[in-house]
Amino acid sequence: MTALIYVDPVSVRPVVDGVWHLTWLSAVPTPGEEVRMLCGEAAEAAFVPLRERTAQGALTQCPYCDLEYRRSHGYEILPNHPGLRPRVRQGRSW
Repeated sequence: MTALIYVDPVSVRPVVDGVWHLTWLSAVPTPGEEVRMLCGEAAEAAFVPLRERTAQGALTQCPYCDLEYRRSHGYEILPNHPGLRPRVRQGRSW
């Protein structure tokens, strides 16, 4: 007998270095498979229990993923949206 656990790819929010991102997934990735976020960042998929996420404290949202999501849906983007600022990460600009 199998216990099926259904995961909706639309609701997956990858977390990289304490920042949650948005992505367009057609299927749930397998562990180790590359996942590309809307902001362009890529990372390998891994699955952990939710309690491990909550132990890390509050997450922040990637403003660049949010910006791309808003653009793709035709939402208003205010001139002070943080995703409009140049990206800098680990000493490099994207």
